[in-house]
Amino acid sequence: MKIVNFSHAVSLEQIAQLRENFDLEVTVENVIGVKTDLDLAQPLGPQVVTLVDAVGWGRADWETTPALVILPSHPDIAVLVAAEIEGRSGHLPDVLRRKPVKDEKSGMTRFEVVEITNPYAHRNEARRRD
Repeated sequence: MKIVNFSHAVSLEQIAQLRENFDLEVTVENVIGVKTDLDLAQPLGPQVVTLVDAVGWGRADWETTPALVILPSHPDIAVLVAAEIEGRSGHLPDVLRRKPVKDEKSGMTRFEVVEITNPYAHRNEARRRD
């Protein structure tokens, strides 16, 4: 399982959480980190294409490689990243959601894995609601 990360770095603790809580075979080597530092004064579309290109995958990779995506925290960028990936893969990516928590010992903020969401399944359920 690959993790394509457009957000804060994935920690060893988060990898352990994925292995223990979700039974996923994930290692540090499976994480593809993409620096997401966009110019919000410029159009986002072309910048998002560059971000997704930075993963280094072609269409076949996006279509066949099992992957979780950690979306950027900025909602406008996140929706465009998801749309770009959907356009390349033919489906919305499964999303790894993390939440900030305050470390009791250090007082520093860290992130822990909360859930893996399947936006495509959510979309299909929404289509069945009135």
